[in-house]
Amino acid sequence: FPEFESLAQRGEEMLERLAVAEEDKTAEALGIPLRRRYDIMQAFRDHSMVADLLQGGYVGRVATVRELRTVLDALQVRCSSEQLLALFAEFARPDIEALDAPGFLRIVHSLGLERLPGQKSHVRRAQAPPAQ
Repeated sequence: FPEFESLAQRGEEMLERLAVAEEDKTAEALGIPLRRRYDIMQAFRDHSMVADLLQGGYVGRVATVRELRTVLDALQVRCSSEQLLALFAEFARPDIEALDAPGFLRIVHSLGLERLPGQKSHVRRAQAPPAQ
């Protein structure tokens, strides 16, 4: 039994390393500085949940609309309910019906939050989806 626990722990650590590597790749492609990336992803990790149900073949941290609101509040980003829903609809993964870490990084970029505090930036607000 201890051998199984050790094997399971190594498997979890490997999945975490793969997830962080994917986050780093996405953040680098979006131009998010390393220091800012750490703060942003720490907020995501603190307020998201682990999806271990293998939904859509995905294992990792995900956020629902409720968790996304909490993460954005932690980052002191204000947006209306309509804006929040629009962001979630645009960047969430439909196969798991949740927002993964790369999707969250794309939200950060779309809102102009990738700059470090003290750098001049203009925070863009999300647009509500067009009425159909």
